[in-house]
Amino acid sequence: MQIAFRTGLGLVASMLTLGTACTLNPNGTTVSGNPIGRTVSLTGFVFTANQNIRIQVLDPADQDPDDSAATWTTLTTVQSAATPLVWQGDDMFGWSASVVPVPNAGEINRWRDGGLARFRALDPSNNRLATFDDDGCLSAGISAGDSYVTIFNNCKSHDMPVLTFVDEDPVAASSEIYLTRRSNAAVEGGQYNAAISAPATLAAYKATRGFPAGEIVAKYYNKGDLGIGREMHCRARGAGRVSCYVTNYGDPTDGLADASSATTDTINGVNHFATVAMDYYPGPATNQVRFYTYNGADNIVTAAELDSEGAKPTPGLCLSCHGGSYNAATNSVTGAKFLPFDLDAFSYSGSAPWRKSDQQESFRRLNALIKTANPGASSTTLIDGWYASTGGVSTVGATQDSDWVPPAWTSEKILYLKAVKPYCRTCHVSVGFPMDTPAQFKAYGIENAVCDGKYMPHAEVTRKSFWQSSARAHIAGALNLSTDCD
Repeated sequence: MQIAFRTGLGLVASMLTLGTACTLNPNGTTVSGNPIGRTVSLTGFVFTANQNIRIQVLDPADQDPDDSAATWTTLTTVQSAATPLVWQGDDMFGWSASVVPVPNAGEINRWRDGGLARFRALDPSNNRLATFDDDGCLSAGISAGDSYVTIFNNCKSHDMPVLTFVDEDPVAASSEIYLTRRSNAAVEGGQYNAAISAPATLAAYKATRGFPAGEIVAKYYNKGDLGIGREMHCRARGAGRVSCYVTNYGDPTDGLADASSATTDTINGVNHFATVAMDYYPGPATNQVRFYTYNGADNIVTAAELDSEGAKPTPGLCLSCHGGSYNAATNSVTGAKFLPFDLDAFSYSGSAPWRKSDQQESFRRLNALIKTANPGASSTTLIDGWYASTGGVSTVGATQDSDWVPPAWTSEKILYLKAVKPYCRTCHVSVGFPMDTPAQFKAYGIENAVCDGKYMPHAEVTRKSFWQSSARAHIAGALNLSTDCD
């Protein structure tokens, strides 16, 4: 078997500097700019001197690269070095190539603007050289001095031997208005507020829910889906009831541009633009979870602005991620859920007492509280998994293992960590389309939702972050999609 490693913008990452000054760019490498005339540098190793290596690109890109009928175009042929690099007693011969996959507009189907391009390297016997994923495994193996066989067995890509590059711009426009999949009419916002007897002011809400007694507080920047600073307050009210309110800071219309200033405002408690609140009542079948929205003046309103598209009516705006459905005839919500606190979805102040490390215990307590509010099987499993290695979420001092992977996802760990976790899981644990297993994820119709229909991810910040990440490469590879997802 031929083994190769890649580095640079490369196919098969290199051990040229034995893990010292290398930049490893594995499967899912992202690039930007016009694909026409773009140069891609590829490097790697084989175990034979002066060996010919052919670099090929899938042509056109919208094919399944694992299909034996897929067509590939050779971009160049290079030779491995005559002099070896010795690694753990083995002679390894480096090679490198610079290729232009799209030399002119006539070849744009090899790599469309904003899409995916697939490459592979072949030896003279048409053996395809191995590739690796972007999970740090390769560099860790090199640093540990593992043999190439150990590195290969531990780190080979789930998409091997294909290397997929991602063009991160332009971000494809969503086919739907963000956060409206469970929307309600504007007039119904006021009717809903009346039906749940919403307090007219934030001060009244806090007073009637018993704040600040026994409250748990956390401050963070929500980089995962909303791009705003958040000051969270939650408390148990007895009889199984839970109440939370979160005050929002920053500009919800500018994506992640104001992360620093919004975080500072959150810590200082200044310049808030809205507050949203939720109650959980264990008894009723309808309105078990209730939503309240207050503006910057702390007065009850019927809509909220959470992206660049402007204000959208509540409670439907909330249900887009919290799940459930709105009944216009009864002005009631059924099936909505509190969401777990995923520490990797947030960024934090660099100063005590609001650093991530300072707040681990507060977040543990928040997640333990969420478990009491009937969050559903997916959220409960997630919370339990996060804290399993440190004693469980009910154990004082337990910390969250944000890289925990559900057992069902062990064989598709990279897909889970690079796509499902950061861009799907937050809402899908509650909206009724769980992704607790690879089978559930694949059954969702991902190719249409993401690449063809372009309606997921359904939040503006999440969509942009998703498009500019390696996620599409891992989805395309794991699902054998015949699309370039441009």
